[in-house]
Amino acid sequence: MHLLVIRHGPAGDGAAWARTGHEDAERPLTVEGRELMRLATPGLGRLVSRLDVLATSPLTRAYQTAEIVAMGYDEMPITVVDSLSSGGDRTELLEWVREHRPASTIALVGHNPDLEELIAWLAAVRQHGFVKLKKGGAALLTFDVIPTPGSGVLQWLLTPDQLIGLAKVGA
Repeated sequence: MHLLVIRHGPAGDGAAWARTGHEDAERPLTVEGRELMRLATPGLGRLVSRLDVLATSPLTRAYQTAEIVAMGYDEMPITVVDSLSSGGDRTELLEWVREHRPASTIALVGHNPDLEELIAWLAAVRQHGFVKLKKGGAALLTFDVIPTPGSGVLQWLLTPDQLIGLAKVGA
């Protein structure tokens, strides 16, 4: 199994958004955040040519990121997974991942620190993250067995600028 872990793109300032009276869950990507993801997604496509499942947190900024990624993968359907929400239960998320075929490539779009902690847990059974996943960045974990904590191999971790650079290589 392959897990492509994607942090949502840049969203507006949380404190400024809170002053609007809207829930943080509704905070959208900025115009620049949308453009960053639009430019980075072809780089993802160069590294991960197909996705079987594209899952996202229900929070607006993550869902908008997933929509942009979906466009880069022939407008594939998006699955909302509550455990990808900020503060979600990673054990529940792992159970959801295990419901898919072992040969699947699954993309997960979510939030920090949850995604950094998920990577650390799956790769090294650590509770706290040891990698830095930037907004709009991505990491690939692979599993030779059914995914369990500590059984993942971190293949790569890239910033959005690096993904954009990869997109330009073949353009």
